[in-house]
Parts: sequence; C-alpha cells; structure tokens
Amino acid sequence: MEALTSHRTTPPPGLNNLVLNALATVDTWASDPGLEALAASLDAAGDDASAIPTSVGQVLPLLAGDRERLLLALELVLRLDLFEAANGLDVLVWRGDTDAVLAAAALASHPGVTAEFRDLVIAHGADLTLGWQRDLFLTRTKPDHEPEGDSARVDRTVRWFPRNISDTSHPVAALAPPSDDFAPEEQLRLAVDLAAAGTVVRRVPSGREVGIDERWLPRWASTIGPAGQIRPPVRMDRLARQRLVATAMSRFTQRPQLRAGAAPRHTAFPDMNSIDVFDDGAFPRQETAFLSGLNRRQVDRSDDFPELEPILFRGQYYWKFSQLVGYRAASYLFRTSGRRRGLRGIANRLVRLARSERSVPVGITETGEVVISDKGTLINVETGQTAPESIISLVDRVYAPFPLESGTAPALMNPSLHTSVHPTVVRGAPCVTGTRVTAMTIHHALRNARLTQEGNAARSVVDMFPELSLEAVWDADRLVNDIRATR
Repeated sequence: MEALTSHRTTPPPGLNNLVLNALATVDTWASDPGLEALAASLDAAGDDASAIPTSVGQVLPLLAGDRERLLLALELVLRLDLFEAANGLDVLVWRGDTDAVLAAAALASHPGVTAEFRDLVIAHGADLTLGWQRDLFLTRTKPDHEPEGDSARVDRTVRWFPRNISDTSHPVAALAPPSDDFAPEEQLRLAVDLAAAGTVVRRVPSGREVGIDERWLPRWASTIGPAGQIRPPVRMDRLARQRLVATAMSRFTQRPQLRAGAAPRHTAFPDMNSIDVFDDGAFPRQETAFLSGLNRRQVDRSDDFPELEPILFRGQYYWKFSQLVGYRAASYLFRTSGRRRGLRGIANRLVRLARSERSVPVGITETGEVVISDKGTLINVETGQTAPESIISLVDRVYAPFPLESGTAPALMNPSLHTSVHPTVVRGAPCVTGTRVTAMTIHHALRNARLTQEGNAARSVVDMFPELSLEAVWDADRLVNDIRATR
C-alpha cells in the first residue's frame, strides 16, 4: 500500500515493540493513560524518538483485538496531532473499523497527509450507518457542517476555530517542525505537556505542499519553535517546557492577578439553580468516580440507563454535572440506607426527570424518588404529590461529605480546602477557588519543578501562577493524588 502521509521515517522493530508495550500495559484507569504511555516511550526511545509518531501508527492494527487499548491509541493520535500515524491507521480504515474511520476523519484535514489518505477516509465514511457516527464524521471533515449531537458539538470546538481569538473555547498552539534547533524529542515532549494542560496541539509538518485551512489552524494561534512567536530556550528541560506551556496558555486565559500572599479572589459564577448550568460540565471517569463516592465499575458505560450515557470526546468518556449528581445522590442513599441494588436506576431517574422537567432537583426520598421545588413547595415529580417529610436535601446532605466503606466522599463543590468545582468553570475541573487554574495543571507544574531543580518546587509554581498561595499549591496537588488513587 502506498504511504499515505508525506512522512517517510521507518521506525526500527525495537521501537515498534517499545511503543506497543507502552500502550498495551499502561494503566487505563490512570488520569491520562495515553499521554503517560507516550511519555514512557519517549523516556526509553533515545535517538529513535523522531520515529515514535510513525511507530504509533504501525502498531494500531496490532491493538485491534483490544478495543479499549485501540481507543486509547486513537485518542493519542488526535490529541497530539500524530499525522504520521496515518501510515498504519489506513490499514484499519481499509478494514472498515468504525473507530478508525472516525479518527482518520480528524486527520483528513491535516496538511501532512496525502490526497490518497483523504480519498480513502471519505470513501469509507460513506459506509457509516448510525446517525451519531455520520454526524461526528461530517463535523470532522466539513468545517461548515452544523453538528446535531453532543459528541459532535463538543468535538467541533477543537476541530474548527473561529476567526477571532475571543470566540474560541480552547487554547491552541502550533508546534514548528523538528529541526537542528528543535529536536523531535523536545517537540513531542512539549506536545505532551500542552495536551495535558488542555491545549489543542497542531503539529505543523515540514514543507507546505497542502494549504492550511485557517479554520483548522487560525492566524491568531501562536507557533512555538525557533522562528515562531514563542521561542524555546536552548536548554529544554521539564521546567522550561512548563514555562512555554504557561506562556502559550496566558494568551487565552485571563487570570485575576492578586498581590503576593493574598487569598484567591472569589469569582461570581452562574447560579446552580439553572438547569442549563446543572446539566453542563465534562467530568472524566476518574473524577466522576472520586466526586460521586463510587468506583470504576459503577460508573462504566451501560446501555440500560440512557440518561447516564457519557459524551465521547477525543477517545475519552465524560459525564455531565447532572449525571455526577445522580450518581452521588444514589451513592449517598446506598451508604445511609444499606441498599445493595438499583444504584444506577436511581441515578438515571434523577437525571431523566431533571431534564424532562427542565428543573434542578432539590432532593430525593429514601426510596430514590426525585423532588423539585414548585413555588416553595416540594413536589414528588413522578407522583405530582407533596413530598413526604423524609427528604434528603441534595445541597445540604448529598453535596456535603459523607462516609464511605473506606474513607469519606469529599464535598462536591469544595473537594478540598483550597479548591472548588463548578460545571461552567473549565468544564467542572477542580480549580483553585476563585481562579481558573486547575488542580491538574498545578500537579503537573509541581511534578516538573521537582524533577528539574533543587529547592522549593512549590515556590517556582507560585512564580508561574502569582495568584496562588503555597498552601493552595500543596492542597491542589494532594487532591489530584487522591483522585488518581481512586479505583
């Protein structure tokens, strides 16, 4: 089969084995398994690092028998813009693998792939039969398509960008091609750090045989590279990469600047009593389990409960705040009443009734019936009758910490002393209270600082984010460790 990208580097067999082993053994319950697998490959690849993107593509067909691992690898291709992986991804597209066709649709607009690859993708896209598949495929291949479903609407925000930077939902960074002054390993490690911070990564290929659509890579997106708007230093260590990430992010995030040592300023967030706010957010699986007091098995997908169906976004599943509350309310009931069966049914009922009634639920009964407020009167939604006395308030009791079989479920809106959760703030990611700086961003910055310098690593993080206190940095880091420990 003719190569379907302009990239011709052939990885050695040993590198393919290394990448395959990293993808096949990484803990899929980790907070970001794809990025962890690639980082592990970079650590072990040495001089072969430049061929890792191609190697990822070549091992894709070998993962076809393990759907979870294949989806993880496909997500990695999309998040890090590994256009070289088209050589290997094409094999799965030829076979008619639906997930591969949808992933390939996202690469079809990349200037680093050939017209032959695009033709292959379009041909197999015509075989998609389900409505949501066609919707997502058209969203990825046609910038003017108006998406219909949640997954396609969310995906469009990272696929095609508006003309003005003020209208974008995600920060974007373009990485210049590797060169003598910008080593392939440095470029890939920087791509990992940018993706971990929530930035959309565009890796620009060498040469410009194919024109770049400005909606795919807008003019206002900064390029990181020796000749770009953001120039990497000569010595690219972990701390230097983190500073580059902070510089790229600062162009999109307006963070409140506080005096040194001042407590974080509280920002006015939208009222939680709005159903649109209540049904917002995008919580990954591990955060959903941690904040709801459940485990991995209990929040996995289930076709029997449609209201709990997560959104598929870039190869990962995300749950809305309403679904998280549904799970948490059911978890609370089970811990306090000793019930053993029907947890998902209760959670599904809460979310369904909230959406159908367009009203934020205020409580549940001890049997799992949902209660809303009608002009100050508590009404059982399903019966229409006034609710009994045995109401469990969502805010006062379900949102508050409650005991688990081992440990305690954290407060939903303030999972730690210095962090808070709101579905409209960074899609619900735990942030330092009063800011949009996520706990995960602090965790990565602190980890990189520990590896690259001696002395007070937390102080270097505060230098990067002056609105934070040392106590907030340590608290956010502990919270991430607690979330990652969830099983």
